[in-house]
Amino acid sequence: MTFDHRLREGLHRTAAASPPADVERSLSRVVIGRRRRVWTRRGTLGLVAAALVTGMAVGVPAVVDELRKPPESGVLAPGVRPGLPGVYVVDIGDSALAAQHAMSGRWEIELRLDGTALFDPPDAFRSPTSGISYRVEGNEVRVDAFNSDPLCFVSQVSPPVGIYRWTRTSEALRFVPVSETCAARELLFAGQTWVVQP
Repeated sequence: MTFDHRLREGLHRTAAASPPADVERSLSRVVIGRRRRVWTRRGTLGLVAAALVTGMAVGVPAVVDELRKPPESGVLAPGVRPGLPGVYVVDIGDSALAAQHAMSGRWEIELRLDGTALFDPPDAFRSPTSGISYRVEGNEVRVDAFNSDPLCFVSQVSPPVGIYRWTRTSEALRFVPVSETCAARELLFAGQTWVVQP
């Protein structure tokens, strides 16, 4: 008897010994199971879609509000803090140093948000007042006013900057020197109080 013949006989015997299969019942179980999976998947997708719609309804207005804010709000040059930028008036009195550098009189100074400073000195003052910048680090400010002028220039690779501690109220700005090599710059910054302009 060949192997193929023995295999066929064994299969016939096994089929005869087992109870008849209920094909309809098995088929209906498969169909019902598939329907459950489809409905479960659809229900999950519905919940995800509802969550996305809710998130968009809440999140989109918040994003739009942020985009509508003016660009200058909260935008500062690196190292510049709110409170220091503004327009100030400084009156430098007569002194030997002020007379030597023609600094006596009224100065109007604008410290801008971008870290630049504009000086409007008395008419007699002849040193350059453009290209001046400042940088705030904590409660200290570094300023390079008059660095390229004989008024303050020191023969080194890079001219030193003046470093001052600052405090401001609604009416006045005051500087205290921390590190300074230029007497004229110290006279302007720390010689008297800067008055806040509206």
